[in-house]
Amino acid sequence: MERRNIAIDIDIAEAVKKIAAKRGATLAGFLRRILKLVVELDSRGVDPVNVLENAYFYETLASLGAIPIPVAVLTCTERKCVIESLKEFFAGLREFGISGPLLIRFLAKTLGAAVTGQRILAPSNSHIALVIEAAAKAYGLDARKSGAYLVVELGSLEA
Repeated sequence: MERRNIAIDIDIAEAVKKIAAKRGATLAGFLRRILKLVVELDSRGVDPVNVLENAYFYETLASLGAIPIPVAVLTCTERKCVIESLKEFFAGLREFGISGPLLIRFLAKTLGAAVTGQRILAPSNSHIALVIEAAAKAYGLDARKSGAYLVVELGSLEA
């Protein structure tokens, strides 16, 4: 494979090199991984810069304990309506190619559910369980009640 050098300001290169090292990667490997994702996003018609800006926004939301929800949920007055609206929302995310296990892990961490390996635990009758169970069902993942908890088996994060 042919290689090409790219001119980058030295301070930026050094900062990225430190970031790569923190994550156990070389600068070249780290940049290769990022650039492959840029190409993949662009091939799907998605602006890679918008993805990073949105990720920053969502990390900010998560740090405040918030998650995006469908507007339809705001009009619901009954639990059944909330569940159906969430299922439709998560089914839409699935159709967009969003990874179920990654989404559910994000929701669990943001909402404060227990994340242990490939398993999520949330109190059965909580709003946390309601959201996580709707997502799990939309993705066809194993979600079951076990005593006082909802248990979701994520399986592989590559799914």
